[in-house]
Amino acid sequence: MNIPFLGWVKDEHVFSDEETSLILNSTPPNRLPSETARKLEQVDMLEYSEMLGRNLRVLLARRELQAPMVDEGSLKAPRS
Repeated sequence: MNIPFLGWVKDEHVFSDEETSLILNSTPPNRLPSETARKLEQVDMLEYSEMLGRNLRVLLARRELQAPMVDEGSLKAPRS
């Protein structure tokens, strides 16, 4: 199990909506704002930033397919 690793996750690196968009669009590392690049470097993901965007898009698309609409205009709730 991954229980010993739960303490590793910290809220130290928060990405803005703009930064998230850049990552999801697989912006090359040399075209990222320095602050975004610094955050990715600190979590050892800068060299993988282009793949990270692709992988996150796949996960988000999969989540959308699995999440039924609760009601019109609301956020989709994950299945239990």
